[in-house]
Amino acid sequence: MVRTDDSEIGLPWSIKRALDAKTASVKEVRVANFEDKQNYPWLQDLYEWCQQLNSRHEENFILVGFLPSTWIISSTNGLRFVSVREKSLPCRLLTALADGAKSKQQLIETVWSYKYDPLRHDSLIYAAMRATRRVLESGSESWIRFSDGQYGLESSCRVMFRQVAPPVQQSCSSKPYSIGLNSRQLHFMETCRDKHPICTREYSGIYSISEETALRDLRELVQNRYLAKIGKGRNTTYLPQFL
Repeated sequence: MVRTDDSEIGLPWSIKRALDAKTASVKEVRVANFEDKQNYPWLQDLYEWCQQLNSRHEENFILVGFLPSTWIISSTNGLRFVSVREKSLPCRLLTALADGAKSKQQLIETVWSYKYDPLRHDSLIYAAMRATRRVLESGSESWIRFSDGQYGLESSCRVMFRQVAPPVQQSCSSKPYSIGLNSRQLHFMETCRDKHPICTREYSGIYSISEETALRDLRELVQNRYLAKIGKGRNTTYLPQFL
């Protein structure tokens, strides 16, 4: 199996909190040395967890979707953070290969949505594979293989995708709190029953919006008595209220 998600591996809670709240930023991973526990405790936890994964499963891991536009590559050579734009060619290729080995024709149809023509498309595939290998591989590492006419990930490699809750459609009018709420507010009210109090920064990270927009969402929920406001200033949090 080359594709999995974080629930199958058991992602530590401290790392999940940091990722969900977007406190795990690209800037942090650029400057952290994995020994600065005071400023970046979640990074130390991530480093130790990846070491355990490599040791326990004897596999190399690529973590996709855990940080914005960044792959976390965990291998016997250590932990690396690689900048990769979402929907870029390497990202689309990796997603395709994570679902299993594919022939050239399957890759052209899946990744590029073209009808396969060897004379036109073989060079395109070769160039794309070279670019993807440059992103993935370091030193003696090998992630992509070609065997029996198919490209695939090495058997010792696994891709882990971060699970993201799907957005809720605006058509949830059957809920008693659905009238007048936007899709983010609807989704939050449907999924927050077992959650801790939430702050503006965490809410903005979950829905990839600015803190100003997040604050407006939360204030509207307070005004409609769906949330209770706790604290003041930067220490303000919001607690769900269920009647």
